Amino acid sequence: MQNRRDFIKRSSLLGLSALSMGTGFPSLAKSTAIDGFYQQHWFHKTSFDIKNDLEFAKTQGKILTLLWEQQGCHYCKKMHDVVFQNREIVDLISQHFVVVQMDMWGDREFSALYGKQMKEAALARSYLVRGTPSAIFFDEFGEVVFQMPGYAEPPVFLGVFRYVQEKGYDRKSFTDWYKSQG
Repeated sequence: MQNRRDFIKRSSLLGLSALSMGTGFPSLAKSTAIDGFYQQHWFHKTSFDIKNDLEFAKTQGKILTLLWEQQGCHYCKKMHDVVFQNREIVDLISQHFVVVQMDMWGDREFSALYGKQMKEAALARSYLVRGTPSAIFFDEFGEVVFQMPGYAEPPVFLGVFRYVQEKGYDRKSFTDWYKSQG
């Protein structure tokens, strides 16, 4: 229960910071931690129903991405402090993806894509999330099209998001696609 209250508090503060920054492209403000989770004001506030989050992404013409993190995660902090400070990466993500921040060990109740109610930690296990950060990308039908386990330096991180945005997974493995990009 405490974990849920902490997350709601984080979400509320996240919403206030987004309102104070105005509209347009997301800024590259330094990451701050709220209850051990680093925030980006361009993260989408979940409906706690993955199907609804997917529908929202579709109405925006974007790709739903669940970004799994955990409190105290060194590589999650590095992702926020290094990767999410790169304008090209943030612009690509903001234009083509709806990112929902998830807690690998969370106890919030979610409705999974196919209606099953489960705790956030059980949802992480159902997607075989073993470490953080980990990103899971869905197509418009709710099928997982790619999963990025672990931290990646900015060029690879950008490559992953481009690979998914360009549907490279329909043609090649990520490694082959990435090598072909020069």
